[in-house]
Amino acid sequence: FNVSTPSSPSLVSTTTTGSGPYSVAVSGSYAYVVNVNSNTLQIFNLTSPDTLSVNAQSTFNGLTNIQGSTLGYVSTIFNQSTATSAGAPASSSDGLLIELGTLDANRTTGNTFIGFADSTGTLAGAIVGGASAVSYNTTGADYSEYFVSNSTTLPTPGQLVSIDPNSTNSVVASNDTAPIGVVSTSPGFVGNGPLCKISDPTCQSDYNKTHVLVALTGQVPTQVTVANGNIAVGDPITASSTPGVGELATSPTNIIGYALESATSNGTIQVLLEPGYYNPTQSNINSNNTTLNALTVNNTLSAANINIGGLASITTLEVSGNASITGNLSVGGSLTVEGVITANAHLVTGNNSGTTIAVAQKAAGTSAICSVSGNDTAGQITLTTGTSAWNSGEQCSVEFSSSYANAPHPVITPANTTSSGAYSSGNVQPYVSANTTTMSINFTNADKSQQTFVWNYFNVQ
Repeated sequence: FNVSTPSSPSLVSTTTTGSGPYSVAVSGSYAYVVNVNSNTLQIFNLTSPDTLSVNAQSTFNGLTNIQGSTLGYVSTIFNQSTATSAGAPASSSDGLLIELGTLDANRTTGNTFIGFADSTGTLAGAIVGGASAVSYNTTGADYSEYFVSNSTTLPTPGQLVSIDPNSTNSVVASNDTAPIGVVSTSPGFVGNGPLCKISDPTCQSDYNKTHVLVALTGQVPTQVTVANGNIAVGDPITASSTPGVGELATSPTNIIGYALESATSNGTIQVLLEPGYYNPTQSNINSNNTTLNALTVNNTLSAANINIGGLASITTLEVSGNASITGNLSVGGSLTVEGVITANAHLVTGNNSGTTIAVAQKAAGTSAICSVSGNDTAGQITLTTGTSAWNSGEQCSVEFSSSYANAPHPVITPANTTSSGAYSSGNVQPYVSANTTTMSINFTNADKSQQTFVWNYFNVQ
């Protein structure tokens, strides 16, 4: 615009060039250009006509659209007042106030105070309202802070990091050490950033040469390996022997968090950061189906609550220390204990896969009857002798439902008066013998015909 500089605001000209008509007024070193059709105002600094400026208080009714094409900030709000009064905004120098016509109590998350969009008009974040509240919405997924890293090569996004024991406030890529976080890929909040002058264009990039942005909480893409086993959703993740790479935690160790995705090959998965110490021997096991190919405990196993809603399959459970089970323990395979088992409950033997069978033998006499109630480990044997009983010998044999690896050591105790020998014919003196498949009741003295004997038995190999 070719304008003069009058001492007070005055209308200089009106033109219909372009999308006008425009009205132009000049005050001091500023030109005020109004587009009558769009009801918009542009203020130009006459010493730099391509720069929009505001020199004093102005009120704009309608849409204010500030555009520019420049390096750095396209617009600046600078309150030159230096007044400070804590807790009293009206007495302090403040920067920017955004005010909505909607009352606080009536606001919803649809009321946006500030939106952040790219050139396509896609919002990546916003400061939105709620009922008497304000929240910050972002597509970023974690809270991160900058840490110093003295490594020649900085840890990269997705790598686990630990505190560097050789330097203050520093981190290094985790290598079988306690991880504190994961290098962030897309943070929602960033702390401990640099203090930069507006005029210093390299401040942030220089800071990034010695600092790494570490996610401390949230959902974070994390590099993992399946060298220690495939990873399922919910599995604990610890640091592997490969610097910066996580793996499945299978024993007591420090972890970075829990998998939000499964992995059957090396790669990157989402992990919910929750640094802590994972101890499967002290944690509750809660699942619908749990399969343990092997569980080895070298010290003490204390299981206050093993809660399996479906199938629990343990091929081998080996405990070299003490095992204290306050509830029930069911093992489908073998159980090897090198220490002490303390059971604060009843010891109940389970049913065998087959049927334990009792058969009366010839020495018990004609029409003798022998039966068994129980299993290979424990139960009760009932013998009713027949006529023409022998003086001694095998009276009843019990066939085990499954063979022992070695001959067991059976123990029997009388369960009725007859079995104790307290009757007129004298002491029967029974004894028991066994091999890997059969347990036998034998008499050393004669018995009376058609007497009923009952014994409890217990077998230990």
